[in-house]
Amino acid sequence: MSLIQNLSPEFRQRCEAIATEQRSLLRVRSFEPLAVDTLAAKLGATLFTPDQLPNLEPEQVTLLLASNEWSGAIISDRTHSITTQCW
Repeated sequence: MSLIQNLSPEFRQRCEAIATEQRSLLRVRSFEPLAVDTLAAKLGATLFTPDQLPNLEPEQVTLLLASNEWSGAIISDRTHSITTQCW
């Protein structure tokens, strides 16, 4: 079962509303490509590729770079540890 199928209809509708709002603020229509660096700059996010993360094992970097099975990660620094979540 894919990730999207595990999400409630309400959550998916909320995500769609947020995406529509962000596209509107960036003046990008729904059918136009949205450059990830444009959205990241607007949100104040920093983009990294797996090979730019110093704490990943080489095997993890290789796996992530070779795979199309994930679309992003949230990495947060919580005082002394780094938490990573990929989807």
